Parts: sequence; structure tokens; C-alpha cells
Amino acid sequence: MKKKFKKIVSVLLSLTLLMPYCPNSTAKAAAKNTVNITVQYGQTEARTILDMINELRTGADAWYWNPDNSTKTTCANLQKLTYDYELEKVAMLRAAEIAVSYSHTRPNGSGCFTAYTENNYSYMTCGENIAAGYPSASQVNSGWREDNENYSGQGHRRNMLNKSFKAVGIGHVKFNGCDYWVEEFSGNTPKKADTKANDQKQECTISINPNYISDCLVYNIDENISLDCGESYDASNIYVMLGYKDYFNNYRKNTFPINEKPVISSNDPNIAVYSNGKITGISEGETTLTVTILGVPSTVNVSVSGSGVTPTVSPSPTVTPKPTAKPTPTVKPSDTPDTTVKPSETPDTTVEPSETPDTPDVTATPVPEITPSAAPTATPDPGDNKDNSITKNGIDYTITSKTAISITNSDKSKKTITIPDYVQIDGTKYKVTSIKANAFKNCTKMTKVVIGKNIKSIGKNAFKGCKALKQINIKSTVVNQNNVKTTLLSQITKKTTVTVPKSKYNSYKNIVKKLKKQKKYIILKKQ
Repeated sequence: MKKKFKKIVSVLLSLTLLMPYCPNSTAKAAAKNTVNITVQYGQTEARTILDMINELRTGADAWYWNPDNSTKTTCANLQKLTYDYELEKVAMLRAAEIAVSYSHTRPNGSGCFTAYTENNYSYMTCGENIAAGYPSASQVNSGWREDNENYSGQGHRRNMLNKSFKAVGIGHVKFNGCDYWVEEFSGNTPKKADTKANDQKQECTISINPNYISDCLVYNIDENISLDCGESYDASNIYVMLGYKDYFNNYRKNTFPINEKPVISSNDPNIAVYSNGKITGISEGETTLTVTILGVPSTVNVSVSGSGVTPTVSPSPTVTPKPTAKPTPTVKPSDTPDTTVKPSETPDTTVEPSETPDTPDVTATPVPEITPSAAPTATPDPGDNKDNSITKNGIDYTITSKTAISITNSDKSKKTITIPDYVQIDGTKYKVTSIKANAFKNCTKMTKVVIGKNIKSIGKNAFKGCKALKQINIKSTVVNQNNVKTTLLSQITKKTTVTVPKSKYNSYKNIVKKLKKQKKYIILKKQ
């Protein structure tokens, strides 16, 4: 259902994210431990925050609340911070990293201060402030000041007023429509000369933990492809969207584009081949293509009709054109914060390096600084506030591409659910292609469901708990039949009529035979 942005005081994202079924291919784990993304740096603006910090440190507002929230600590005679261009490199790296995983834990699972030693930056004491969603330097600085917060909410302010800090480096990137900001503090006296500000688009390689991947979505290729001999299927615009643990975007996007080229190979090149962005039917039969993303394979089914022909392309299974399309990200309001948040439960921003691995070059005794982490609350820029969700006839939909839409939820009181072939939104006609995980879970009053002809995939537990279901009408000939088996047929606990397309009747008959106790409840019919 449509959800409007709202301010959230705090949120703690789950440490364990389930893998929802992807419309075209699914990666349940990844073998590769890096991803490449393209960010827009904004270092000229980021550097302007230095003067704002120093204005706070040397002005009348240089104070913070004590833990009793009734007395204050006045920070007198603080020296101005110096901009550290070597520390800026750390901040720029961290800005790109929090664009992937918004946390003081790096995307690969290590602590944030390992980024210092990774950049050969030795330190005695250090601190980190992060923020997301603020469109300008002045706004993020205002958020970090936390003028109207109590002691527990002034961790960022205490970092900016810390007398042990002498230097700061600041990073800013824009990625997937959202701004991300990082301040890195240290007790060092900067030695390096200034450098030119980086305001360019740049590809960054981010180290990740494969177990933290929640979605790996491949767009612009169907799961089931039917061709005539000699006919080609255009697969030149394939692109990949990734979901990741603690990924945060204040415009309710829950996946982001990665610069990853899928590797496609044919399991039987005598039937179909892939080359130069096209899948071509060679001779009659059925085969599969293997699409590999981040080292993990998934399959595309290819059916070829007609007599054999001489191939017009040379098989080149590992060549995939660079994606050109920009996606409309899947939206999961229940999992993704609606606006910028300030989790008070996340780890401290400043720690003793002796507690952090990978800091062998630090010989001095660190000064511990305990500060709550993450970004202050912000109001999203309304200019990019487009809601990609809609509700029609008791069914919630989410736009997943320029032409496709998915079902995410349903009215639990409805007895009959008919999944349409198309849904029209603001004059655009979208094909209803998938049912997401848990979409109809615990619809205990549902007695009949009609699966539209364009449905290709059904997510995990989509029909779990639908105990009153007596009639299932499957109109789709392209739906993944393994999905139907695991999410629908295996959930049946009482006598149920299942109507399937005539052309697929024998396939479903074989599936029902392989079921255990459920097969005795299923009455299979042809349409």
C-alpha cells in the first residue's frame, strides 16, 4: 500500500536478511567478494563543512549536555581543526562504502577504522560521523550539530567538539539518487599539502561479505524464452541490481545498480547459442542458458521450435554487453526506512584502535572516544520523492522495471484473488510478471486464486498459510513450474482443484506425481 515518508527516530536493521525470489534469476550466495559501483563525488562542497565545524568549536555554542541532561559541558579554548587531505581519502572511501551498507561496520564486515590502516593512515585517536539523505553541506552539518538533542543524541556533536581531535577529512558521494556524507576525525597534525577536490563520477571497487547479499536481480532477460529456428532474442540490455545488508536509501529504493557483466553460456549450443548480446535458436529442442552473476549461476530456459538451420552467429558465451538501462528499483516499505534515520543502537563511532584488528602500525596508546553512530534525521528532498507502489482491488504492487510490476502484498480479507495480466499506472501499462515472497502469506480467507498469464515467478512463502484455498487457476504458460510446486502445490492440505493450461497439463501431471502427501488432495484439470 502507498506509504508516505515519515521521520523515524531510530531503526535497527536485521542482521539476517532472507533471500527473496528474483524475477529472472536468483543468487542465494555469492562467490565474489567485491562489487563495482559508480558514484558521483562532491568534494568541493564537502570541504566547506570544515569552516562550519570550526565555527561551532570556537563560538558560543561549543557545549554539549552531560548524561543527566540538566547540566552542560562547555568546551572552552578549542583549537580549530585542520583539513587533512590524507584523511579525506579515508572519508571518500567510507562515503562510497556507506552508499552500499549504511553502517559503521564496513560492507566486508570489518570495523570502520580498518579503512584508516588500509590507506596507510596511522593515528592515536579517531572518530567517525556518517549521514545519509541530506542534499547539502549546510543541512548535513546542521543535522550533525544536534542542537536540540539530549546527551544520548549528541554523539556527533561531541565528536565535532572533541578536544583530542586536531584534523578532519570529509567525504561526500551521490549514489542511486541519495547523498551520503562522512566525517573522519583524528588527533594527528596533517603533513600533506592540499590536493584538488574530486568532483567527478568514479567507479569504486567495494569489498563485500557475500553472505550479506539480500537480492541479486537480473533485468531484461526472461526466465523462459521461446524461439523459432533462426530467431534471435535481444539480451543486449541486461543489467544487475543488488540488495545488501544495511543498504539505505531515503527514496525507498531497496536495490542499487552494480557494474557487473553477467556471463552467459549455452548448455547445448546445438539448440541455442548466445553471442554479441543475442540468444539465437539453432535447432528444435529445449536447453538452458547459464547466467552467472558474482560467481553464482542461475538458469534461463530456452525452447526452440522448427527444423535445424545454419547458425548465423559464432558462439561467444562469455561476452555480455555493458548494461545501458537504468532500473526502477524494487521497493519494500516494510524493510527499507522511509527517510533518513539515526539508529541509536548502532556501534560507537570512536573506538580504541587496540580493539580493532589490522592496526599493527599504531604504537601510541589510543584515546577512547565513545559516540553513538549513524545519521541524524532528515527530511527527503521532495523533488525525487516518487512512490513506486500502488494498490488496486486489494492487491499491492511495486514497479520493478519500465514495463513490469510485481505483487508485494494483499488484503487478507478477500476470498477470491484474481491476478491481472496488466496494471495501468498514470497512463503506463505494466505487465504483472511476478509474485514476491510472502505476498499472500496467511490469507486465511482466500478460497480461490487465478494466476495471470504473464506471471513468471512466485516468491518464497507467497501462499504459505492459505489453508482455505480450494481452487487454483493457472493461466500462465511461462511461470516457473518449480515455483508453483514449492509455493502453491506443496502448501495444499485439503481437496483442491488445480486448473492449468492445456499445453502444460502433462508437465504438471508429472509434478503432482512427484509430490508426497499433497498429491492425494489435488484434482488436476485442463483449461
